[in-house]
Amino acid sequence: MTEPSSSRPVLIAADALTGTPSALDQNALRELVRATADLVRTRVRDLKPGTALAIALRNSVQAVALQFAAEELGLVPLPLAPRSDHTALRAAARSSGATVLAHLSPGPAARLEIEKLPDSEPFAEPDPDWGLAISTSGSTGSGTTVFLSRTALVRNARAFADRTGLGAEARYLVTAPLWHVGGSVVGLRAALASGAVLLLPPEAKPGILAEWVDRYRPTHLAGVPTVLFDLLGKRSGPSAADGWPGQIITGGMAVEGTLVGALHALGSRVTVLYGMTEFTNAVLSARIDPGFLPPTGFVGRPFPGVECRIEPVAGQSREAEPYGHLLARGYPQAAAVVRDGRPRPLETDADGWYRTGDLARATADGYVIVGRSRDMVIRGGVNICAATLVDAARRTLRAKEAVVQALPSERLGEDIALIVHGPSGEECRSLQRDFLAQLPHGTRPGYLIVSRSPLPRTANDKYDLAGMYRRTVALVRPGDAASSGLPIVSVDHWS
Repeated sequence: MTEPSSSRPVLIAADALTGTPSALDQNALRELVRATADLVRTRVRDLKPGTALAIALRNSVQAVALQFAAEELGLVPLPLAPRSDHTALRAAARSSGATVLAHLSPGPAARLEIEKLPDSEPFAEPDPDWGLAISTSGSTGSGTTVFLSRTALVRNARAFADRTGLGAEARYLVTAPLWHVGGSVVGLRAALASGAVLLLPPEAKPGILAEWVDRYRPTHLAGVPTVLFDLLGKRSGPSAADGWPGQIITGGMAVEGTLVGALHALGSRVTVLYGMTEFTNAVLSARIDPGFLPPTGFVGRPFPGVECRIEPVAGQSREAEPYGHLLARGYPQAAAVVRDGRPRPLETDADGWYRTGDLARATADGYVIVGRSRDMVIRGGVNICAATLVDAARRTLRAKEAVVQALPSERLGEDIALIVHGPSGEECRSLQRDFLAQLPHGTRPGYLIVSRSPLPRTANDKYDLAGMYRRTVALVRPGDAASSGLPIVSVDHWS
């Protein structure tokens, strides 16, 4: 870990109780960690090494201190999203493998509570190398808890700092919450490994982030594309680039060329990260300098120590660019994944290859993610990658958002509903000929759903696919698609 000057801040974050930002230098942070460890010892007796400590706090100095206090006590920090329903919060902590819970008490006189969870026991044989646990949303399968090794965390943080130019002079604003791998790994640990000042806003609301950018003038900023689009919407005019970070780190979903172009226009270099919690979030990365406008989904080349390959998919349209299942192997794999209430090794094949759950194609410049394996639709015997339709909708229909849903069809096995937000129904009707001409033979959708409101998302900022599917089935009556033309259905809202 890079050792900054003891008088220089290493962390600027809000106080969880007052909301007031505090700047802590290295000595102040160490003292806070020691005091927090003493508090945990006082509140919970007979702590067993390897016990998971759930930390249900929004980004704050206390949330950071609790992570490192847990390590000092031989516990495994497990950051969770806070909830107002205490019963639900306890249940979420227990199901994630925690036996101790830290959270704020409800009401105006909030205080930090640390409690032993009833009816919970630590795992029988915890691994002493466990350094962090992350509860996943299930984007690579069903939701679970992933235990990451200290060794992988250290190597990942160093590799990430090298790839992004983080160093002792950097002021690094991280927008992801600490209960996300982007907050605790790409953010907190990478900042400390590089000696950068970590700027940790309490929430990723556009107004709060814009205020932190103006106030602290970060050199580096990490955020998912939706957060970056929101921030860019608050900057305009000749002074838009003033105080804007020179380095942007993004990922978590497909990065579009329009976003990269807008960031380049403000003078930023862009680093795209691709990974998953099971790989300590380090699989592929790409630095995109001004002058290079990559295709949507471009993620570059593997991190040091990681290998990737494409497993071909049969039954593709001959006119579509070939793609396949993306597999990865290498050093940062998870120490354990909780399944059936027990920590188990990460599932790989005999040669150590892990199925990422994504579809990708290889190019001369690096890998391009084209969609999720589970998003592939088999329509009339042809495998159709959802990203092909999404890209065409963004290019031709000028859709701000686009999602593909597979619907049952007696004639084709599966049919396709393409849901878009941005263009009106009339605009889609006038552009549908150009849109359909963009698609390889046999890949055209059976229905086009035009949403007048933004597409619904879950608490993890992912599309609410299950909710949209239920509404879509009710709207279009699967199996009744017209044999010619493109039926267009408008929807006002998704509730």
